[in-house]
Amino acid sequence: MTTCRPPRLSKPAPRPSPPRSPPASPTSASPCPAPWPTGCRCHADPPQRHGPYHQWTRKKNGKTATRILTDEQLADYGPWFDNHRRLRELIAELEQLSLGIAEADPRWNR
Repeated sequence: MTTCRPPRLSKPAPRPSPPRSPPASPTSASPCPAPWPTGCRCHADPPQRHGPYHQWTRKKNGKTATRILTDEQLADYGPWFDNHRRLRELIAELEQLSLGIAEADPRWNR
């Protein structure tokens, strides 16, 4: 009879942080909603966009929700975003290890 060993993770799991949603999107710059031509620099040639803006995009009740974060908020929430990203990496690694164990189980080859 084959014994299954629990999968081993490459690194210890990080310390938990407060629950949160998926990480912030990359910093972006965008034109203003003012109609062209307004004389605004974002409509110039070449355009000089407004920003940078730090966006936090997540799913909320099945819909996409986006919030613009201040620099201070990004600094405060950054470690949470990093922890969430690392958690997703660890879950993906655990899934791969579990699949490998399940596929190596001779009982599947019936």
